[in-house]
Amino acid sequence: MSSKINIVEAVFMIILAVGADAVAGFGTLGNSMPVIGQMLWLVGWLTNIVVWAILMFWLTMKGVSTSLLLGSGAIEAIPILNALPALTAATIAIIIKENLPENIKRTVEKAEKVTRPISK
Repeated sequence: MSSKINIVEAVFMIILAVGADAVAGFGTLGNSMPVIGQMLWLVGWLTNIVVWAILMFWLTMKGVSTSLLLGSGAIEAIPILNALPALTAATIAIIIKENLPENIKRTVEKAEKVTRPISK
């Protein structure tokens, strides 16, 4: 059994996501400062967009589902909620989901099919 995301790629993806979330968090917390805070917020916002695009491209090229990453992008677009580490959480969730053994993957897919009609 081979996974689509190996350990080295997973570490690099997590480092990118944690870094972007840290910069965005500092930017959001520093936003109350007059000039420097707004610059920090802008740098955090731009960093988040660039890292999100890199991860989206990377995962798409690996043939991995990026639905969780799209959800994190929506959370990161909301001004106060972008202080939460949504990008890191989505990246870790994608890595875990891709590295599950086959029997657990089938169980997760069955659970997703059962809950899909409820969420509509």
